[in-house]
Amino acid sequence: MPHPYNPTYKDHCDVLDQMNINEDTILVGHSCGAGFLVRYFSEHKDLKPKKLILVAPWLDPEGYLKELNPETDFFDFKIDSDLSNRTHIDIMYSIDDEKYILESVERIKKEIPNIEEHIFSDKGHFTEPDLGTKEFPELVKIVFK
Repeated sequence: MPHPYNPTYKDHCDVLDQMNINEDTILVGHSCGAGFLVRYFSEHKDLKPKKLILVAPWLDPEGYLKELNPETDFFDFKIDSDLSNRTHIDIMYSIDDEKYILESVERIKKEIPNIEEHIFSDKGHFTEPDLGTKEFPELVKIVFK
């Protein structure tokens, strides 16, 4: 996605809007990308992908993006609590990730019922240094489940 460290919602939408999202589509978002998917599909109620996989989702509970860019609206949205009725949602997180990731996970779980959780204790933020490898078989298993 464009500008991952200073994202704009419109730029991210421009990328996803080019895709033919349908009942066979599986989307994986990591960190800010997972938070973006929650917003995008909360606001695009007509789209019904097969599955959303949220890996270590981040919704910026600490207000980092607003400090970086006071004009940003990236996470100014209401989560659609009906989202899990339109698509299957898997959420992957590790309890040794940063506090703000765990806060984002709790918010998503609280606001969207029927999410399938995959909880780890030693994967950090699911980056190569945290995983110790480029391999991510747990994700592959969830994608093809």
